[in-house]
Formats: sequence, structure tokens, C-alpha cells
Amino acid sequence: MSSSSRKLLCLALLVFAAAMVLSACGSSSGSSSSSSSTTAEESEAGGESTPAAETETEAEGEEAGGEEAGGGEDYSALLKEATEVTPSKYEGPTEPAPAKPGTKIAAISCAQTLQGCKEIAEGIEEAGEAAGVTVKVFDGQGETTTQNKQILNAISWGAEAIILEAIDPTTVQTGLAAAQKAGIVVGGAVNGTNSPNKTRKPPAGDVWTSFDVGVDYKLAGEYEASWIIADSEGKANTVVYGTKEFPALPPQTEGVMETLEACEGCTTDGPIYFLSSSLATNFGEEVVGYLRTHPEVEYIFCPYDPAAPAMVTAIETAGLGEKVKLVSLLGNEQNLEFIRNEEVQAADGSYDELYVGWAVVDQALRVLDGQKPFEPQGENIPFQLVDKNNLPPEGQAYKAPFEFRPEFEKLWK
Repeated sequence: MSSSSRKLLCLALLVFAAAMVLSACGSSSGSSSSSSSTTAEESEAGGESTPAAETETEAEGEEAGGEEAGGGEDYSALLKEATEVTPSKYEGPTEPAPAKPGTKIAAISCAQTLQGCKEIAEGIEEAGEAAGVTVKVFDGQGETTTQNKQILNAISWGAEAIILEAIDPTTVQTGLAAAQKAGIVVGGAVNGTNSPNKTRKPPAGDVWTSFDVGVDYKLAGEYEASWIIADSEGKANTVVYGTKEFPALPPQTEGVMETLEACEGCTTDGPIYFLSSSLATNFGEEVVGYLRTHPEVEYIFCPYDPAAPAMVTAIETAGLGEKVKLVSLLGNEQNLEFIRNEEVQAADGSYDELYVGWAVVDQALRVLDGQKPFEPQGENIPFQLVDKNNLPPEGQAYKAPFEFRPEFEKLWK
């Protein structure tokens, strides 16, 4: 995210918070557990300006009545800000990073069964071909033991650079120690360990990545929560689900929670943490069980797109699809179709995963060339909160709204 967009979002949130305090739109207890939801009757009782508005002309009544109308305008502005693409044009590196023909780059995918990891790997392969270097993808299969073995396999293959895709460096120290001993450059993708995220210091003695390419995950969470607030007009009752398996996602959850809890009229529960291993077993049933015991909940936050189908299927099967709206992160094709078809999911924090693959290759080439990584290390991946009003064309995952490939290619020649 550009700094200007960060400032605009923060300003919008401050304006929104101020509007909430003045308009008395919700519960006096603020946002906490699901036991303090605000009723429609309480909101109407707080509308002290309504009788006065009835004595004005129609136009004056709309202006004086006010607090509700003005709030609507604030929500519209907040929604507009939350759904704009940032950046709107290529803002990646411009300094050359010549590619040496024959260079070998290995991508250690977190799990090729997950679309996000698979698509980033495809981006790395695509970029490698454009740069004239050799790329090989090693499937980590979602298991740290396998991921360590695949790093060792990549070393045996002759990799000069190894990329960890959504793999926490702390969990693959056996492989990374061997890579360090072999003098191999190691980078990361979507781990959230470096700019534009807060730089994460490695535990003492751990081998670490030279760079990490990702979006600003906490800011992404703020955008997602802002959409929920705007869509509910400041009355959202939300359950937040989270995971600690992928290192980039806790900051996103933090951004979601902080923003929702700053909404005076909103009610928030969670985060409720889950493991990816439960997605194919009882996860959907657990979500439905929660919704049945908390019928006041209207919004569900899901930390990443591959977890959403289990929620959507179970919720639809239980006949609760009309009662809740789900928001998630990545921009996968299936999730965008959920939004298009109004199947539970209503919004998605989206970024171009192919762009991530190209940016990872660019950073690897820079380090191999003796350069410092480009800052921010995410190389300004385009991000956009997508809902039914700004969906990309049917049948595709979210893509950057501008052409970036030629910009990278000319840096590598």
C-alpha cells in the first residue's frame, strides 16, 4: 500500500469513528463479545433529531435529520476508500536487475493443493521463463517435515535461490541451515516478515530470509473490517476466525479486530482460531454450530480464501445463507464466484498472486546480483477490496488492473 492510501484510510476511519460517537447509532457498551448487540429499536430511540426534522422543508429535513443521513454519507465515503485499488498503476522497481542465463530458482510451495500457493508458484515459473532463468517448484504439501525435505531436494537440484511460499522460516530451520551452508539465497513470499509489514526479527540463532514479498497484511485487515462497518452502517455483529499457521495472517487479524473494536455500534467476537487440517473434516460444522448458538451474528471474517468454501458449503446446507455475509482474503476465482452468485461470501481482500511470483523473482535476481532488495519488499503489489460492485471478469482470479510484466522484463534484460 502507498503511504497516501494508508493516510486516507486512517483519515476515513477517524471521521467514521467521530460520526459514530455523535450519532448515537449503537450500544453504549461498544464493541466486545456477542452478548452486547444493538437492536433496531435502540437505534431508532436514539434519533432525537427526527421530530425537529419534520418541521423543516424536505431538503432541510434531509440535512437536519441528520445524523442518520450524514452517517450514510460517511459510510459511502468509507466504502469507496476501502474498495479502491492501491496502487492504481505500476509502482514496482525501476532499477535494472540483470538475469544471468541458467540461474536456478527453486520455489518451495506451502501446498500445491491450495490455490494461493499454486498460483504464486505459477507466477514464479512465468517470470523465470521471461527472465531466461530455470525455475522448479517443490510441493511442501502443507507439512513442515516435507517442506524441510523439499528444501534439501532443491539444494541437491542445484538451486542458487530458494523461495519459501507461505512457509514460516522458523519451522524449516533444518533445510535453511543446509541452504546457508551451501551459500544459497533464500527469500520469502507472503510471509509478512518484512516491509511493508513490520520487520520480524528472527529468533536467536535462526537462519532467515533475505527478503519477503507480500502486501501490508494489517492494513488489508483494516480495509476488510472497514467494508464490514460501511456495509452494516456501523452496526455489524461479526465473528472473526483466524489462523496462526501462516505467519502473514495474524497481523491481518489484528487489523480486523482493532478496526471493528473501534466501531462504537459494532459487536465483535473472536478471534476463533482453527487449523487447515480441519477444513476437510469438521470445520464447516463448527462454524454452523456457532451461528446457531449466536443467531445475532451477521458477518463472518475468514482469514484466507481456501478456508471459505468449507464455511460457505456448510452455511448454505444449514439454510443460513441469507443470514450472514462472509469476508475473506486473496482473490481466488472460486471466492469471487461466491460473491457474484451471492453465496454467503460478499467481499474479498484481493491481490494479484501472479504479480507476487514476478516480484519474488525480481527480488531474488537483485540479491544474486549483489544488490539490496527493493523497498518496500512487497514491491507494491496491487490490492483491492472486491465486492459485487467491482468484480473482475467472470472465470478468473483477481488480476492487477494494469500490465506489469513488461515493466519487470525490461529490468532483467
